[in-house]
Formats: sequence, C-alpha cells, structure tokens
Amino acid sequence: MAQIDQVGSVRALEPLSRQQRFEVFQSHRQLKVLGERDVGHLRKQFQTLLWLGSGAVSLLQICTKDRSHLAKGKWHFIKAPGNLFGAYKIDSRSIISTLKFIIVKTTFFFIALFLGNMMILNAQELLLPVSTPSETAKAEYVKALRAAEDANIPVFFERLNAAVKTDPNFFMAHAYMALAQTSFGQYENAVPSIKSALAVDAKGLNKGEHIIRQALQTLEKDPKADIAESMASLTEAYPETAQAYELAAVSASWISKDAQAAKEYNLRLLELRPGHGGTYNALGYSYMALGEMSEAKAAFDKYLEVSPDEPNAWDSMGEYYMVAKDYAKSAEYYDKAAEMGMELAKERAEKARAAITKN
Repeated sequence: MAQIDQVGSVRALEPLSRQQRFEVFQSHRQLKVLGERDVGHLRKQFQTLLWLGSGAVSLLQICTKDRSHLAKGKWHFIKAPGNLFGAYKIDSRSIISTLKFIIVKTTFFFIALFLGNMMILNAQELLLPVSTPSETAKAEYVKALRAAEDANIPVFFERLNAAVKTDPNFFMAHAYMALAQTSFGQYENAVPSIKSALAVDAKGLNKGEHIIRQALQTLEKDPKADIAESMASLTEAYPETAQAYELAAVSASWISKDAQAAKEYNLRLLELRPGHGGTYNALGYSYMALGEMSEAKAAFDKYLEVSPDEPNAWDSMGEYYMVAKDYAKSAEYYDKAAEMGMELAKERAEKARAAITKN
C-alpha cells in the first residue's frame, strides 16, 4: 500500500472507510496496466481529487468546532424568502454526520468514475484496437511493445511469438513482426510473417488493421516498397492514438527512409504522450539523420532525464557523441550502457576508443 504515496498522501484517504480505501488502492493498481510512464498526468489529477475530498471534510470539521451559534446542539435553518422551506430545527450532530457521509461518498464515487473513464480513454488513446479475443495474447503483445520502446529487440520478438502462439490468428502480432523484420532489412524473415498476417480472415479486422493489411499487401509484392501512404492513412484514421504515430514514425525512419516525416510523427507523438523516453530517443535519431545536431543532443538529454535507468538511453547518447566525433565522450557513455547490462555497448565503446587513437 506504500505505492499510494506516489499518487497522493495516505492521509488524504483517512476520511474513507477501510473498504473504500481498499477499493481506491485497487483502482490505483489498475493504473499500472497503462504503464507508469504513460499516466503521470493522471496521477496529478487523482491527487487533486483525493485532496479535494479530504479538504472538504476537514473544512466542515473546522467550521463546526465553534458551536456558539448553535442553540443547545440545535441548528436553526434560516427561513428562505417567501417561506419556501420554512424554519426547521435539526440536531447539529446529525446534520454534520450526514454531510460528512455525503461528501466522502460523493468524492469516492467521482474518484472511481474518473479513474474508470480515464483508464478506458487512455487505453484507447495509447494503443490501436486489436481484434484478438485472447487477453493472454494481448498481454504478450503489450509486453512486446514495451520492449521495443526500450530497444530490447530480442524480448520484442520473443513476446510477439508468445502472442501468436497463444492466438495464431492475432493479426497485429503477425503484422508487427513483419514490419519489424522489414525495417531491419530481414526481408526473407518478413515473408512468412507477412503471409501469416494476410492469412488471418479480413472480415474480423477493424479499420486500423485493414489499413495495416494494405501496407503488408504492398510489401508482399515488393519487400522494399514505400508504405508511407498507408501510415498517413493510419494516423488520419486515429489522430489521437499514440501507437498510430509511433508505427508511422518507425516506418518513416526505417522503411521509407524519410527522416523529416519521422521527426514530424515523433513531435506529434510527444504531444500525445509527453515525457515519454522512447519517443525522445526516436526524435533524437530523426534530428541526427537531418543533421540537426543541437536538437538531437537536446532530445537525447531528455531521454536520459526521464529514463536514467535505461541502458539504451546511455547507449544513444554514446552514439550521438560518436557521430559528433567526440570519441572520448562516446566511449564514456557506451561504457555506462555496458555497465548497466547492454552487451553491444562494449563493442561500441571499443570502437570509440579506437577512433580516439586514430584521431
């Protein structure tokens, strides 16, 4: 339960009953489904709601401490104009207790309603809809996407394979494997993935999946074809969905080789998903490809700021300095990435040190 300290003070929950506190904690746990980095703005709003409810109760308690205006524990309501309500005598303790109950219950209701709606809304905004009925396959698919964000490509493919093993007709899992293999120039590996995706019955696919299917049909005819038009259609169909822009940005960078388009997609992605480390990383590479080195440095700095525990953040800065020909700095960042467990960074660090010797 200490996790609630990341959202708001435990003291803010004191007016709630034990069962109500449990339900709020449960709601907080469910937020993690969206990914901790993707719901920072929700936490602030959740904290505000908690404090508003607690503050309302505290204010009521303070206001009722001085009972000099009460006549022997009685509260006389002021007669309304036109004798609309009349004048009634009500026991002050009863009305205070009732008001506390109403405030707490109402606050809790709106917290629960807010969290439920925002979780659904954010899930829709973050990820494209998928047609698989298997929750287990979906979970593996989401793990794959998270791995890709951290540049953990082996885990990315491992989780996608687990997803299609669970549901052989999971179109998006097959499609992501095909697009990733195409992006890496692994055209022979992409062929069976494309065929598997296209073998899924198109009748059960949603709008976004149909657009991606068209892109795969293009790649089936020519593995080196440009699918920029399909990616533009995807972002037009889902203008508020982060994953649409993420897929379009990757496609622009690696398949279309259009760094300008990739930059624009990544900038839009940051608007939809502010403070996201993986997006700063992708944006940094887009800037480097365009020769905009100061902007690239700023993007990689932000990546390190928001994801200091990610080895890839240090590796990316190492690559920035390698391109900038500051080989000593490059080796320093690569060494840090290697120290954190990124094996490939060791070789890159050695290349940076070799460049120091040559220059």
